[in-house]
Amino acid sequence: MMRMLRRSALVLTLILLPSSLAAEPPGVWALVGGRVHPVASPPIENGTVVIRDGLIEAVGARVAIPPDAVVVEVEGLNVYPGLFDAHTTFGLPRRERSGGAARESREEPAAAEPTASTEAARLVTLTADALDARRATGVTTVLTVPREGNFNGQSAILNLGEGEIGALILRAPASTHVSFNTKTWGRFPDSLMGAIYHARQTLLDAQWLVRAREIYDRDPRGRRRPEASPDLDALAPALRREIPVVFSASDQVRIRRAADIGREMGLRWIVSGATEAWELGDLLAAAKAPVLFSVEFPRKPGIAPEDQSLREIRDRVLAPTGPAELARRNVEFALVSGPSLPPRGFIDGVRRSIENGLDEQAALRAVTLTPARIFGLDRQIGSLEPGRIANVLVTEKKFWEKDAKVRHLFIDGLEMRLPAEKEDEAEASAPAEGTWDLTIRMPEGEVFMQVVLSTAGDQVTGSYSGDRGSGSIREGSVEGERVSFSIAAPTAPGGETSDWRFSGTVEGNSIDGEVVTSLGTFAFTGRKPE
Repeated sequence: MMRMLRRSALVLTLILLPSSLAAEPPGVWALVGGRVHPVASPPIENGTVVIRDGLIEAVGARVAIPPDAVVVEVEGLNVYPGLFDAHTTFGLPRRERSGGAARESREEPAAAEPTASTEAARLVTLTADALDARRATGVTTVLTVPREGNFNGQSAILNLGEGEIGALILRAPASTHVSFNTKTWGRFPDSLMGAIYHARQTLLDAQWLVRAREIYDRDPRGRRRPEASPDLDALAPALRREIPVVFSASDQVRIRRAADIGREMGLRWIVSGATEAWELGDLLAAAKAPVLFSVEFPRKPGIAPEDQSLREIRDRVLAPTGPAELARRNVEFALVSGPSLPPRGFIDGVRRSIENGLDEQAALRAVTLTPARIFGLDRQIGSLEPGRIANVLVTEKKFWEKDAKVRHLFIDGLEMRLPAEKEDEAEASAPAEGTWDLTIRMPEGEVFMQVVLSTAGDQVTGSYSGDRGSGSIREGSVEGERVSFSIAAPTAPGGETSDWRFSGTVEGNSIDGEVVTSLGTFAFTGRKPE
């Protein structure tokens, strides 16, 4: 009865207020009656979470409801901290990889390849569609950084709320990112050995510059002033251990080389991707090196699965058990989508990790408190505790279950508009729909293929045919003008079949992007036939 009176009083107050004041969003909320998962402490049955002015004010089973609060009944629902996806390319422009044709149809030139001084915070652009797609999965915070290049730049961590970018950023730079990417043949580094050498030597050069500057600053008399180098200067905070270095390394060879460089340079180093990290669990645990484990697990080829090697089959079967094995070996890890997984795939990957042995509470920590702790933000986000930022997720069922629905989402204490589930709303246009003639630029020359794409909501299906045979596409998704899908095809005529993962941007009748194969990452362009 008292709750009804409070709610009635609030409604009457809003009616009587001037319109300019009534338009202001409420600053105090009370989520009442749900199963609250603080993460840092055991779940609370029939709990209450009070939000005031963007922060969590109180959490508990017997919390007094403030008289000025908007009461939200969440009985039978689960209340979590907002999810933190700690490695994405969210909101960042895509670039045409070297070796591709110029974008003659575009007014703006292709973006330059990222370097160590590239700041993700300066490149992020937020769109309503992209925000809705992430929020619909319960993600309230992301780390974003470019995926191209060997030094991918400096990441930014931001809340996915409303407002200008500057008001949403939690930390920038949050980390420096290094990838052992190879370039097309004839352009350094065009081999894994070259990519590893390039990363190490660049860090050594930056280390030398830091020491040279220290010597010069102590006594500049008679000394030549060290020259400025934006890319080397950008690595100085990482060398001083002020921010971590994230090495994108999925296989054992790359992970071991990341460990070697991390130890040699005295870095706070992190491994991302980390498909085979579970096989080096003891090494990572001894080094106390955190892992950002990508839940973009290898998939069974759509065609000719019998052509896969035993190694590929083994990796595909065991990869989803990796998070559980890391937990068993006491390796600190977060579950992340990685640079190419679409938003819905993130929750699907968390679910597969649980289905393959990862404890539910460990999975929850791996997408909330642990990534926050890895990046030094655990006093701000990652748990439901007084004083933390009010990023709160309310779901039917458990957040990772296949048919779970997000019922409420708060970011920085404001309730977010969730994507409408109205049948009478007109469906958004589907720019990816139709037939596309694609050209993939590989080291041995151009590869041609035609794909036929059909869209239904954010899902994409279809088929392909061309220089590498024919078959069905799978794992297709679309997010605004961004489309991604996979095929199973030989990387060389008559060779072994492997996954090709396409990610591209549609602009009118043109598409361009990149395809990730077992031989490397290559540019592709395409047009709809006249």
